[in-house]
Amino acid sequence: MLAVLAWAVTAPAMAQEKAATKANAARGQQIASQVCTACHTDDGNSTIGANPRLAQQHAHYLYKQLVDYTVRAGEQKPARENAIMNGIAAGLSDQDRRDVSAGFSSQVAKSGTARNKDTLELGQRIWRAGLPEKNLPACSGCQ
Repeated sequence: MLAVLAWAVTAPAMAQEKAATKANAARGQQIASQVCTACHTDDGNSTIGANPRLAQQHAHYLYKQLVDYTVRAGEQKPARENAIMNGIAAGLSDQDRRDVSAGFSSQVAKSGTARNKDTLELGQRIWRAGLPEKNLPACSGCQ
């Protein structure tokens, strides 16, 4: 009887928490058009080499990067430091981060070509095998 009572009390709270963490890509696009567009463009296909293309990236990957740009509880500094992105990510709620990530992941990536042929081989190696000497996993391993 106690287990049934405990479930009856916690189940609605768990359902609300799950509903709150579900990403809304349309809302994410609205946020991105106000916050991200100057560097990444509305559709996430940045044409500026220093700014990554976010279109069609995995939502979980994008979310993790936004979390890494923020200072977590008990930490002095974020896992990733970038003067621009640290400020932007800090201004987003956790739900905003999920929504923006879903928004960019729902965009179609435009095809392009490598501009610097000298780094093409390195990029392919990182994609396939990562950089073990820097503890960087292969890009192809993220699903």
